[in-house]
This record gives sequence, C-alpha cells and structure tokens, in this order.
Amino acid sequence: MSPPPLRSPSPARAASSIAPEVPGEPTPWSTGLTVSGAVAVIVGLALLRLSQGLAPNGRGVVALANLVVAAGLTPSIWLTRATPVWRWIAYGAAVGIVLTWFALLLSLLAR
Repeated sequence: MSPPPLRSPSPARAASSIAPEVPGEPTPWSTGLTVSGAVAVIVGLALLRLSQGLAPNGRGVVALANLVVAAGLTPSIWLTRATPVWRWIAYGAAVGIVLTWFALLLSLLAR
C-alpha cells in the first residue's frame, strides 16, 4: 500500500505566510545584531527611566508599569518576529525588556 500523494499548500495559505524565505539570500548577522543591540539599549533605557520616575510612588507602581509596557509590546514583538527586517528590532526589544527586569531585580536586592 503506497502513501497518499503529498498535497501542495493552497494558494491562500501560501499567500498568507508572514515571511517567505528567499532561497540563497544570506542572513545579515552583523547588521541585524547591531540593530538588535541598539534597540535593546533604547528599550532598556526607556524602561529604566520610567521605573526611576515612578519609584517615589512605590515598588508596586513600578512593577505594574513595567508589566503594562511589556504586555503592550508583546503582541507587536510576536507578530514581527518572523519578518526579515523587523525581526531584529523585535529581538532587541525583547532582550531590552528582559535585561531591564533583571537590572531592576538586582537593584531591589541591593537595597
């Protein structure tokens, strides 16, 4: 008994792919990592500044503000993670958020 023939994807499904791969095109690692690093620094500094500005209001307000910012950025980061150029920006934003949370946790432990 032979297996059924493989079906090709429907035209609607093929057209709806987020980022079709271009065969033979190299990944721009140096440029992409540079962009990711710059975005991580910008997002990290913005979140740290937000946290410092809200610090007199209490730790709960700082934590809530950071969670709101992360929850607001999560859908955009998730949708752009597969787009060829925007994925580097998405990776940088995600790294910036995580590093900022790590820095804020360390600053709480230092007190």
